[in-house]
Amino acid sequence: MEVAFEAKPVLPDQLRMAYAVMLLDAPQMSFPDFRKWACGSRGAALNGIFDRRGYIHGIFRNRVETRPVNINRFVVFDLILSDAISSTLVTSMLEALLRAARLRGCDQMTVEATRQHKYGHKLVEMLSNRGFVDESVLMARQL
Repeated sequence: MEVAFEAKPVLPDQLRMAYAVMLLDAPQMSFPDFRKWACGSRGAALNGIFDRRGYIHGIFRNRVETRPVNINRFVVFDLILSDAISSTLVTSMLEALLRAARLRGCDQMTVEATRQHKYGHKLVEMLSNRGFVDESVLMARQL
């Protein structure tokens, strides 16, 4: 079966393409600030969700956590998906993330993303439809 998307590391020559996705979530961010963020944020490398042509449609970071009872969890964070895309494409992107988790020997996957995407699709609803459940509460406020 041919897959529509693949989750893999963003290489240095692909940073501008990843930056275009970041601008959807942080339009005020400069490219130098993005480059600094991409190279050092939270100890995890920047990854992309690439289509067959090599274009990036989403960016994220991840880590693998070992949980009690020998469970390995693939934690996706800093997730930003491209705008104006259908639920079918988002589902295909989630499938790419699930494949990446399985390749790393994980039994579970957690997604940390903003509650409501600004550009139309409802990520929380789509995750729920794919079998994800609320597991914890993460709240934030401006200081």
